[in-house]
Amino acid sequence: MFRPYQRYADFEGRSTRSEYWLFCLFVLIAEVVLLLLSAAAPSLGMLLLLIFVLGSFIPSLAVSVRRMHDTDRSGWNLLLSLIPFIGGIIVIVFCCLPSTPGDNNYGPPDTGEGSYRAARADQLDQLEQLGRLHASNVLTDEEFTARKAQILGG
Repeated sequence: MFRPYQRYADFEGRSTRSEYWLFCLFVLIAEVVLLLLSAAAPSLGMLLLLIFVLGSFIPSLAVSVRRMHDTDRSGWNLLLSLIPFIGGIIVIVFCCLPSTPGDNNYGPPDTGEGSYRAARADQLDQLEQLGRLHASNVLTDEEFTARKAQILGG
């Protein structure tokens, strides 16, 4: 839901349907809440709404371009939404289409777990090395247990 903010101005790669639509849902809910706040406190609510809209514009554009990439279309297809009436419908249909399976012209599918998998692989490498050190009696049982807990974050 917040991943488009982490990839703030990243127009490369792909974004899944769930990433795109959850972000759209979050933006919609936040804007409704801020509009309700502006009814209660007009100056503060409108200021916060303006800040939110300006801060979300580039991530919204970037996640939309990546969503087009995920369906193997150019991000320039977003300009279709400028066509009165039918353009917005075409873009919505493109955003609803399933992802292109496997790699496409814009890269591999986005699993959203790249950094998690890399961290996990690094952790497994460290544990294997630790096991080898323990098996060759370089580490005592206490040292092995302490370092294992440190690697596993415990």
